[in-house]
Amino acid sequence: MIELEAITCSAADPESTAQVSSWLDTYGCALVTDIYCADAFDEIVALTHALEAQVHSARPELYAEGSVWSIKSVFETSPELAIRCMNPLLSRILLDAMHTNALVLFAGTLMAKTGAEDTPINWHQDNGIPVDRDLKDERSKGTREGGVPYRMATKDVLDRCVQCRIHIEPHREKGGCLRVAPGSHAWDTMGYDAVAERVADIQQLDVPAPAGSALLSRMTLAHMSPPAENILPDGEQRRVIQAQFHTSDVNPGFGLDWYKWETAIRIGPEGASVH
Repeated sequence: MIELEAITCSAADPESTAQVSSWLDTYGCALVTDIYCADAFDEIVALTHALEAQVHSARPELYAEGSVWSIKSVFETSPELAIRCMNPLLSRILLDAMHTNALVLFAGTLMAKTGAEDTPINWHQDNGIPVDRDLKDERSKGTREGGVPYRMATKDVLDRCVQCRIHIEPHREKGGCLRVAPGSHAWDTMGYDAVAERVADIQQLDVPAPAGSALLSRMTLAHMSPPAENILPDGEQRRVIQAQFHTSDVNPGFGLDWYKWETAIRIGPEGASVH
């Protein structure tokens, strides 16, 4: 059994952040705190709320169901948000964990859940990647918002990817915070039903996290989000920005290439850059 404290470190402590790579390899995740100074994080929160207001006004249908919503391609819409989120401190932790000097963003999403009676998000892996065309085969996930083709990647490709969940607000214990299955990242890619069946036999770990922290994880880590047992404070919606990266030396296979976003974002030791 692993406790959350055993895979949590402060970004200000190089000795503890040096363990992130080992935690990702062993458990599939690591929680990093103390990434931003107060003023820098206030700017990230302000940019997030401004983006949400902009999209809400243009596309109110995103909020129609009320309890769960997301804004895809969030960094495409606001490259400045990517630069603020992926500061040099967090970027270097990610690069060291992946043993590389550059990572390429392939997806960025702002997600939220509202209220105490919201719908749970069931057990799954984040095994879909955006590609340049849809082969319409058994790995195809069809097209998503904006006509972007997605497919279930192979395990070897996903092992060269990493995702970073930046908590814009506190994700509270018994407040519907993320729940993970440590070690499940070693499984091959699979669908929802298979993941749900396998997690029944292994440890499940809730990940309450303070605002401004980041959960780094492998793409094949099984995770879910239960309904909140407690009412959240006014205005809180468990907002989180999920950024997904691949190393520059990996491609999707099957003769495919990564989907080409209009705004290309890479991270290096000095943080995020826009191309």
